[in-house]
Amino acid sequence: MAPLHRPFLNASLAFVVFGTLLGLLMLPFLAHWQGWESLDWVAALRAHGQMQVFGFAVLFTMGIAYQMLGELLNARQSPTGLQACLGLMVVGTLGQALYPCSLWPWCQFFSGLIFVAGVARHRSPPGTVRRNLAHSHYLRWGSLWLLAALALNVWGAPAARVLELVLWGFLSLYILGVGLRVHPAMLNRTPPSARVQWTVLALWNLGLVLSFWPALQFWCALSWTVASLLLVLCLRPWPRGPNKHDWPLPAYLGWSYAWLVTACLGRLLGPDSWAGAIKHAHASGFVLTMMVGMGLRLVPAFERRTLAWPSARRLCLWLLAAGTVLRVLGQAGLLPGLLVPGGVLQFSALFLFVAALVDLGQGLQTRTPLGFRS
Repeated sequence: MAPLHRPFLNASLAFVVFGTLLGLLMLPFLAHWQGWESLDWVAALRAHGQMQVFGFAVLFTMGIAYQMLGELLNARQSPTGLQACLGLMVVGTLGQALYPCSLWPWCQFFSGLIFVAGVARHRSPPGTVRRNLAHSHYLRWGSLWLLAALALNVWGAPAARVLELVLWGFLSLYILGVGLRVHPAMLNRTPPSARVQWTVLALWNLGLVLSFWPALQFWCALSWTVASLLLVLCLRPWPRGPNKHDWPLPAYLGWSYAWLVTACLGRLLGPDSWAGAIKHAHASGFVLTMMVGMGLRLVPAFERRTLAWPSARRLCLWLLAAGTVLRVLGQAGLLPGLLVPGGVLQFSALFLFVAALVDLGQGLQTRTPLGFRS
């Protein structure tokens, strides 16, 4: 990864350590442990959401998106623009987490504006044969939903609404768009047909629009459920034939997409008391699992280096998969005693993930294939 982009990664990894640790410290309060009643839940929840969603997920996605543009299109970004994008998001997120005031949402908004403007101005060179054309429109719509969420943040919308739009709008559409671009090749499969890709995009955006009206939440959840089922059935995120990777990337993809369907079905059929569990099924199960798996694959490839601890790939997967299952079951009230152990496993997985990406191993003599074609 070019030096200009590595700061996004480093900042996001710092945020995820502190955000996950704070989330872990909040779990005894949810589990009704004695001695934790004095926790300032509102302040802790605000800081946890800001650090995990904006500090980690958004910054990490920004860095990967900038780097992929460089890899695929040989795109060049203004160093000043990159520094402003990163600095504004870091300052705004820290401000929102620690001492909320009207200035910090503006910082985040202008950071998002710089990012969207920077990625939107690049196009494939003339004559390029493009595959999976629809995937780029997922990224465009995801960028628009990011700006909508940040604008609502400036307007003073409830934090839960802003975070939901970032998670289900920006991050989900970016993951699905990049997935349609790279996952078929990684899984040794052909991509879903263009009709399926466009249908999933239309249904996902319809769900996002419907989510603005409380009375239409059933139809919002139905739209996302149909879209996720259609995508998974057509993408088939499990490998066909021998696994050409020496590590469990297909398992990360399988777990992540399974959690996406689970979260959508939970929104459609689950009781209101499961709301927190469903949020984490989506945020931790789908978004986080995908980011960890793809991060362990793409970052070393971008930097032409190996992982210093190859075993971290499988260990991260086992810890994260088990931790998320326990965390969701515990928060849903099905097995409340597993809530805190699940959080411990999740934190252990993310700490190992951060350590693995901070301390990469030796450089490679040749360019590492990223697993997709231009």
